[in-house]
Amino acid sequence: MKLNRKMFDKLYDNILARWPSSIDVSDKTLYEDGAALIPALNDIHDKISEKLESELMDDSIPDEYYHWNMMIDWEIRVIVKESAKVSDIVYPYKIDREEVLMRCLDNESFMSYWVNS
Repeated sequence: MKLNRKMFDKLYDNILARWPSSIDVSDKTLYEDGAALIPALNDIHDKISEKLESELMDDSIPDEYYHWNMMIDWEIRVIVKESAKVSDIVYPYKIDREEVLMRCLDNESFMSYWVNS
């Protein structure tokens, strides 16, 4: 099974639709080393991730499909968290789709399934 731009866009849209349009992340702890503890973001992401896992844990769904969904979801979370470090309200729908794709393609496992089409 191969992944192309059309399938990536479909997976991305499906995952992003699970995120709220805005998240209040004012209750956070920022650390000197650049790390951050953001409970509201963690709670939301945990629920999205659990829901995705339960939907995708089906023997009829290829492992690659599960892997791609979880990776796209994780990269969305990483980008949202970066925004949350500098703002008290973040808007997941405003993140750059291309940045998510580039981050995914930086992963050798993800890249091994990618075909340009």
